[in-house]
Amino acid sequence: METLSLHEALDVFSDNLPDIRAALIDNMSADLELVVPPPTVEGELQNELWAELYTLEVEQLIHKRKIALERINSRLQPRSIQQRAGQITEDDVERARQFPIDQMYGGRLMGPESGRRFGHCPFHQEKSASFCIHPNKGEGERWSCFGACNEHGDAIAYKMKADKVDFLTAVRELIR
Repeated sequence: METLSLHEALDVFSDNLPDIRAALIDNMSADLELVVPPPTVEGELQNELWAELYTLEVEQLIHKRKIALERINSRLQPRSIQQRAGQITEDDVERARQFPIDQMYGGRLMGPESGRRFGHCPFHQEKSASFCIHPNKGEGERWSCFGACNEHGDAIAYKMKADKVDFLTAVRELIR
């Protein structure tokens, strides 16, 4: 029979974490009942040793359960709480994608505010306008270059290319 570590089990059963957490809490008292209480023996020193062993066994069991609960709770926390550790959430990425590209574009754009706007590509030299910013309903603006660089993307991709930064840096700067 193959056994899984707690970390592997939490990955495999990630959809059931609330149930696993509840079962772990429910079973904790049953597990404590399985710990054999110390026998009563003659002599004060022996009773103290048995009591210490019993206490140590209970503490170890509680410690193992506490670690398991902390791991489960950390996976159940909203990602925005984990952001403090330098991570970003899916909401952060979505907000960054909604950032208006024209506010990052340094050149002159032609065309209506609500439709496609054209200008010179900021990523290469050209004589005619081959750069296009076009609205993408509900998903933020998109940009395309039909010239030499032939690239396209959303606000995050534009920020990454324009400022030569990685994905995380681009998202963090766009949501500031």
